[in-house]
Amino acid sequence: MADPLSVAASIAGLIGLAVQASALVSSIVAQNSNRMKQIVEMGQEITSFYAVLGELQGQLDTSTTTVSSAAGLDLVLGGCMRTLTSVRQILQEIHQSLNGGYFGRVAAHVTFSGKMKNMETYRDLLEKYKATLSVALIVQRR
Repeated sequence: MADPLSVAASIAGLIGLAVQASALVSSIVAQNSNRMKQIVEMGQEITSFYAVLGELQGQLDTSTTTVSSAAGLDLVLGGCMRTLTSVRQILQEIHQSLNGGYFGRVAAHVTFSGKMKNMETYRDLLEKYKATLSVALIVQRR
């Protein structure tokens, strides 16, 4: 069984990462709205993931039992943390490239498709983690 404080800290950290990633998505899309469908989709996935995290955090705050008693929840949260950290890193690289003048935009264009393939993989992972956490919430409510 995971320590309830470490689970709460993991959720709080994930919420912070989700907020940072959402801000990067908004900034990138605002500057380059013409070819950002995949980034917009990632932003939507991060937003819905954030909502599940908020619900899980609320459940932790109000529950008399421990959400952390679900087997493997700490492993899922660790996977979420690694995935969101990678997403944030890719978004930061895109953001910096697009703000780096002419050569930065050229570099962004050259590496964009590879980063988008990675982004698609991470979006799928976030979707799976979100589903897992949603199931954990449902089980916890019973």
